[in-house]
Amino acid sequence: MRAWHFLKEDMTAGRGRELAWADGETRTCEGDLELCKNGYHASKNIIDALDYAPGPVICHVEVTGKRINSDDKLVAKTRQLLWHIPAQDSMRLLHMFAVLCAERALIRERKAGREPDSRSWDALEVNKKWLDGKAIDEELARAARAACAASAAWAVSASRVASTDALKNEKRWQKRTLLRLISDYRKGKGE
Repeated sequence: MRAWHFLKEDMTAGRGRELAWADGETRTCEGDLELCKNGYHASKNIIDALDYAPGPVICHVEVTGKRINSDDKLVAKTRQLLWHIPAQDSMRLLHMFAVLCAERALIRERKAGREPDSRSWDALEVNKKWLDGKAIDEELARAARAACAASAAWAVSASRVASTDALKNEKRWQKRTLLRLISDYRKGKGE
């Protein structure tokens, strides 16, 4: 079964007890499988895998052999690293994804008649400039702090409860969007 997994920048797993992974490499674990404790983990949905990411490196994997499935992850006896996106490119891609998610959330709030704090819009613009190489890291850090302050003020001022259907739709949009960004990246690299 094909699935998603994230590695740290040095290509090691979350606990760092193993050697760095390489594309095409297959590993099989010893002992009994146990979620979060023993075996090779992955998620069918890339958004679920992102929730467990120990680092930014996006990996497409294949899991085989015995496995245990849960709602948002699985553990398998064997995992092969099919391909990965290098750390720097993964970080840029994930940053682009975060910008798209933030912009979508701000637009949704505006459409609902709740104008977002201007610091959030400003932070979004700085993020876009940074992605284009037109803002320095310090500007990005200042924008992030301002956006956090705006988010905290927003959270205190109002309670926003989304329906289950709205949350499912958002997760589907996020999955499609992140997979499109990955596909575009790989096409651009000739893969």
